[in-house]
Amino acid sequence: MGQRNLMKEVVNPWVLHYKEKQEWATADPKSHTHLNLKAASLARATEFLYLGINRKQIRTKHIIQVRWHYPPPNWFKLNTDGSSLGNLGLAGGGGLIRSEKGEWVKGFARAIGNTTSVAAELWALRDGIRLCIALKLPAVVIELDSKLVVDLLKKELNNPNDIDVLVADCRNSLRSIPSVRIQHCYRESNKCADALTRRGALLRQYFSIFLEPPFDVALLLSLDAAGVLYDRVVSSILEAG
Repeated sequence: MGQRNLMKEVVNPWVLHYKEKQEWATADPKSHTHLNLKAASLARATEFLYLGINRKQIRTKHIIQVRWHYPPPNWFKLNTDGSSLGNLGLAGGGGLIRSEKGEWVKGFARAIGNTTSVAAELWALRDGIRLCIALKLPAVVIELDSKLVVDLLKKELNNPNDIDVLVADCRNSLRSIPSVRIQHCYRESNKCADALTRRGALLRQYFSIFLEPPFDVALLLSLDAAGVLYDRVVSSILEAG
């Protein structure tokens, strides 16, 4: 239900009630018209209140198909990911840079240690941004499957903490890339970065850069380049009486 239609449902009964109230106020208090208008007005108001209280929200699920998308001509794409085993557990991060043709440029993985999944996402993003700067890339689409991190990059930092320090570091680094777009993607279209993240959590060394894609990532890379579609279950909310 659209917002305009919902507003009509909310406003119109009260407008009708107001008109009836005006007619009731100007009618002869002893007349049948006055009594009927009063009863009708109260009945409509009661009915509207009941419907408002008893309106239910029904959450429905449906499947959409998603895939990795090529960056625009003359742009590169950075996909990053980070995860931890538990809200405070062993974490890893990783990502990769691809050309406008979907070809591998460079990839990376990091062993982060014990931290939260949000912090792991930010660590991976910072590593990816720094790698883009080192390669002197002029235009980069940055894509990650954490909507929270995308939102954090847009909000004001009023009370700096460990997370905000990482966010601020990412923002400052982004200024060194001439053209940048940051966007959210679904996890199903971020499989290459996810595979590198799992490698990162198991690394013996602190940080590793891959000049060529590891075997498992190479397979996923070819699927992305071919435009393979993946199913994604998404939720939507419907209003029901």
